[in-house]
Amino acid sequence: MNIFESSVTVLLFVAFGSLTLSAQTKSLNVPVEVQFLNRGNEPIEGPFTIRSGQILVSDGAGNETQSPLGRLDGSKGVMFTGTVDTILGAPAVVFARQEVALPPEFNNANSTLRAVVRPDATLFVQETRALSPVIAKQVITEFIVSQQTNGNIAELGRFSFHENIFNQYLSEVWPISDAVLAIITRSSKHSKLNTLFMFDVKARQLVGMREFSMLQYIPATSSVWIVQSVANCDNIDEVFAEAKRNAQVFQLFESGEVSRDFQTLDGIEGAVAGKTKSGLTDTFPPCASLPQVNRQSLNKVSETNPSHAPSEEPTSSKLLSIIAVLIVVALGLPWLLLKRRS
Repeated sequence: MNIFESSVTVLLFVAFGSLTLSAQTKSLNVPVEVQFLNRGNEPIEGPFTIRSGQILVSDGAGNETQSPLGRLDGSKGVMFTGTVDTILGAPAVVFARQEVALPPEFNNANSTLRAVVRPDATLFVQETRALSPVIAKQVITEFIVSQQTNGNIAELGRFSFHENIFNQYLSEVWPISDAVLAIITRSSKHSKLNTLFMFDVKARQLVGMREFSMLQYIPATSSVWIVQSVANCDNIDEVFAEAKRNAQVFQLFESGEVSRDFQTLDGIEGAVAGKTKSGLTDTFPPCASLPQVNRQSLNKVSETNPSHAPSEEPTSSKLLSIIAVLIVVALGLPWLLLKRRS
């Protein structure tokens, strides 16, 4: 059984952790035994607590009742009492954590780090920010994926926001298959504007992405429940409520490859050649077109084959310019003739 795709079986030695680095940081504290609560193909909403393996749900007023989810699985689950964490928006019970030594390569006080511990290696995703060497005062937000095996660090790939206008920052990472790592960024300016990136560790490239307002990973069926991204609406609460009512469950993979619902834009560094827009804007609420700027501003539009057509002056503006020139000529010609005669 694939330990990355089972929600019933406890996930052993698969973990994620996070911190902003400082000079005193020596290790990451990451969970290493996890069990997801959502077992079907639909999202579930808590908050949940666990008492002696029994899954309880709160009504928001401090009252707890027995959840239809029943009890936790396994010997550890039967005896477990504690809170429920969230991983990729999904409720999950963390049974154990592990300290992961921080490699010296990541001793950068100005970066944020996330980690995933797998049976064969440890994966690190690092967010760094630096001033653009080309455009004054522009900050480039870059995400670097690395792998540590037997104490050796190797960079697998990177991607970046050249114009991170919504200030999206690294939030969490989690393996959604044996090869693909989910990387979540969230905006500090718009709570309902976030992005799921899919990075293929074996292929060493970014293979998919999708923006969202809310997301819940459903490991039992290798899918995600997604509420479409909304931003900059006067009635954003109403639009979000409508988007939530229309939320859908999408399969992450089709025939072993990333689903077309998550395909990236051409020109993003590391993206699979030949992929095109996934048509995400077709499903956005009308006032939520701003995230499109974010996708287009993702680093690496090809310089030899730009995705943006050269700007052209509108036809109406050209016509007005021609009329203005004709008027000037019509008024100026008689004056020149009179001046010559005088």
